[in-house]
Amino acid sequence: MAAEEVKKGNYYEMAVALKPLLP
Repeated sequence: MAAEEVKKGNYYEMAVALKPLLP
């Protein structure tokens, strides 16, 4: 189902949001 796509999208958004916090 689309659950995998949604999960993938959430991880992507999270990574983009945290990227500026990484050294």
